[in-house]
Amino acid sequence: MEKAHYLVIDDDECIRIFLVAVFQNEAGVTTACGGREALNLLDQHQYDVIMSDVRMPYLIGLDFFQAIRTVTSEVAGKFILCTGNVIEEVTSFCSEHHI
Repeated sequence: MEKAHYLVIDDDECIRIFLVAVFQNEAGVTTACGGREALNLLDQHQYDVIMSDVRMPYLIGLDFFQAIRTVTSEVAGKFILCTGNVIEEVTSFCSEHHI
C-alpha cells in the first residue's frame, strides 16, 4: 500500500518542521510557506490531506481553502485548518464549509 501524502502550509518554519517530524513515518510530507506556494504545488501534485495555517501573509488559510474549493469540491473532506487563535470568523467559516 502506498503512503499517503500530506501538504503542510504554514509561514512559521518551526511549525512546518514539527509537523514533518510528527507525520513523516506515516506519510510523505510536502511543505509550503504560504498559500501562493501551496497553490503552485497543487497544480503539480495531489495530496491526501492538506493542513493549513489560518493567519499567513498574502493568502490566508480561509482564502486558500476557497481558491482550491473552486477546483475540487471534495477538498473539505481532506482539509485541516490550524490556528493558535480561534476567532468567530474561523469558527463560522469551518461550520459553513464543513471543515
